[in-house]
Amino acid sequence: MTFAPPTEPFRLQACNAFFAGWSQRLLRPAPRMNAGTAPATSDAQILVVDGQSSVRQQIRDLLVQAGFNRMSEACDAGQALRMLNVRPMDVVLCAYEMPDGDGLELLRAIRGQEPPSHTGFILLTGDADRALVGRAVRCGVNHFLVKPFTAERLKRKIEDVMGAAA
Repeated sequence: MTFAPPTEPFRLQACNAFFAGWSQRLLRPAPRMNAGTAPATSDAQILVVDGQSSVRQQIRDLLVQAGFNRMSEACDAGQALRMLNVRPMDVVLCAYEMPDGDGLELLRAIRGQEPPSHTGFILLTGDADRALVGRAVRCGVNHFLVKPFTAERLKRKIEDVMGAAA
């Protein structure tokens, strides 16, 4: 008898089921903005942070498919922080692995700002485990997305973070 490793769809289903359970228990929505100041979900200003321009473009394409059109890009955490200091964003979509560190370092920097940032943070990862989830939750992550993902799944996560009904 030969053991065959799980197929990629099975692996993705297992990861998504794992994160669904964690997110219901541990993840929290972004702090609420003052009533009347929260933009409609489709008007959300979104910052996409990834070290690979092709990945950023794929995410932008998915955002457009999902109905979002106000987005900016950063290639690393340093650029993202500079951009956030100039123009606050509603949601940051950030890759876990980046050229100048990892997405958790950016998350810590955003959450450590004074006054506290109300920016939603969605961590994008290709291979997450319980240890990563635990570290990210302690840093203040709002949601996870395991790559690859669809435009609809991305839209639901952003709506969750923004406090909109899915």
